[in-house]
This record gives sequence, C-alpha cells and structure tokens, in this order.
Amino acid sequence: MTDLAEIQREASGRGYRPMARLARALYEAGDTVRGVMRACYGVDFPEEFYVIAAALAVESAPHGTYMNQPWCLAVPLERGGPPSDPPRPETMEQRALVIDPRLVPLLYLRGSDTRYGGSLLCYRLDELDRGRSTIFGLRDIVFDDDAVAERHGDSLVGVLRDHCSQRVRQLQAQFDSPYNRGAGSIDETYVGDARAALERVEEAQRELASAALPNP
Repeated sequence: MTDLAEIQREASGRGYRPMARLARALYEAGDTVRGVMRACYGVDFPEEFYVIAAALAVESAPHGTYMNQPWCLAVPLERGGPPSDPPRPETMEQRALVIDPRLVPLLYLRGSDTRYGGSLLCYRLDELDRGRSTIFGLRDIVFDDDAVAERHGDSLVGVLRDHCSQRVRQLQAQFDSPYNRGAGSIDETYVGDARAALERVEEAQRELASAALPNP
C-alpha cells in the first residue's frame, strides 16, 4: 500500500491527479477541509476561499471560470471527495505555474471590457503564508506567453466586486443609451444577469462579515 509520504512526494509538482490523490488520502485519514488545504499547499487559505467553495457546491458562487485546483481539492468525502481526474483542462493552471510557481490559480474572468476582464486571478503562496489574501492577475494568459502576474487587490471577493460593479455600470449605460437599438443592442436581461452576478459577490461579502463578528 502506498504510504502518505510517497503520495506527498508525487504531489510536489502540483499536477491535478497527484494532488487529488493526496487530498483524498488526507480526507480518508480523517482530516478536515481546512487541514487538507493546509497539507496540500503548506499554507492556510483565507476564509473567503471556504465561503466561495461552499457556494460552488450549491451552484451559487460568483461568476467566473473556476480552475480545477484548489476548488476540487476542497470537496470533502461526504460530497464525493476530489474527482480523480480534472473536470476541466489544466492548460491555464499549468501555464500559470510555469510563469510563477508561487501562484495558486483560482478563476478566469472572461472579456476585456472591465479592469480585470481577461485575467486569471490567483493567490500567491508567499502572501498566503503571511496571512494575506492578495490577488494577482495574469492578463491574456490564453494568448500571451509572456504574461506577468500583476497585483489586482487585497482579496478575491474585493476584486470580483469591482469587476461585477463595473460590468453593471457599463451595461446599464449601454441599455439606457438612445443608440441602444438595432444590431448590437442589449435588453434588460443583460443588465439583470450582471446585477445577479454582483449580488452573488455581495452575498459572499455579507457572509464573511457575519463570520468575522464576535460570538455573543
């Protein structure tokens, strides 16, 4: 039987399959989600990560293209555990690690019409180790082999709120424009979807604020 130390060695390159195998072994040994994340990455993840991971489980997470890691590793056994194979291609994740192995890719924001659109949002291990949830972005990683990680903000929910708020303002202005007619015009559905996306982020912020309150 393969022991845990060998599984950990196999996972040192942070490929999805060995990381998922490690996470499952830790769950089977009785570890918690937070303990598994700590063991897999060597750092503690911020509270916002667990709030969004819980929202992903019920399909109410903020909009974005979520990476396989770290989200799939935060699936406990009672919800099936980490899938053995990556649900999505690993291309962006692996490219990010080549650019900077300290990065922890989180999610990709499509489009280029907002400040953070077209960016792969990431934590960074050295920042997490200092207790910081700083977000770095790799813009146009899909097309740019020379992408450089740039600091985007202090937290994932903060960056997502900025992105969604800007998107709402842009679409509302476009909808209200007298030129919003004919080809390329938008209807209220676009604005409503953008507002719903913003509401998901704000719900995560409210949950984080509630969790931070001292117990009575």
